[in-house]
Amino acid sequence: MGEAGDLYIKVNILKDKEFEIKGHDIVTTKKLTIFEAILGGNIQIDTLHGKKDIKIKEGTQSNSIKTVSGLGIPSDTFTGDLKGILSK
Repeated sequence: MGEAGDLYIKVNILKDKEFEIKGHDIVTTKKLTIFEAILGGNIQIDTLHGKKDIKIKEGTQSNSIKTVSGLGIPSDTFTGDLKGILSK
């Protein structure tokens, strides 16, 4: 039997059409209807864990970012966020 040592594993993550990884955060884009942007309300946004309902404020501007804490990439000390870019 050989000596004990470290094992290193390299993981390559393929690009996805819906999600982008930035550090420990996951970024996705959600199109809003003009009515959702003006009036606000609840919308569903896709996450790695399924769909999640989030509240949109009335008067939301295009390219606003809505952050959902704790739905990003986990590490030893914290978990990143999901950032939804809201576009019209």
